Amino acid sequence: MARQNTDFTPIEEINDIHTRLTQTFKSGVTRLLPYRRRQLLQLARLLQDNIVPIEDALLADLGKQRQESTSVEVGAVIEACLYAAEHLEEWAKPHKPKVAEWRSSWDTTVYQTHI
Repeated sequence: MARQNTDFTPIEEINDIHTRLTQTFKSGVTRLLPYRRRQLLQLARLLQDNIVPIEDALLADLGKQRQESTSVEVGAVIEACLYAAEHLEEWAKPHKPKVAEWRSSWDTTVYQTHI
């Protein structure tokens, strides 16, 4: 099995990358559903585009055969990403829980802020 040359992020760049990611998170953009859907779909695409190197790594590190890697490991994550992207709005929409009779006139609504 031929090893592929892999480029790693230089140590000097890691602090800048961390700062940029922290700023993005603090800006609140990651809370928006379109952003989350895009990230999920990009993760699924990344896995699809890199299936062979992932299979190679799982074979080299864990001794997992390609078919097993694809169906059990990579395929399951791709499926989970696509499922989550499809159901994001449903999971995020507010819902009204059942409340005690004496609270029924209140507008009790639960908003999902940590999906």
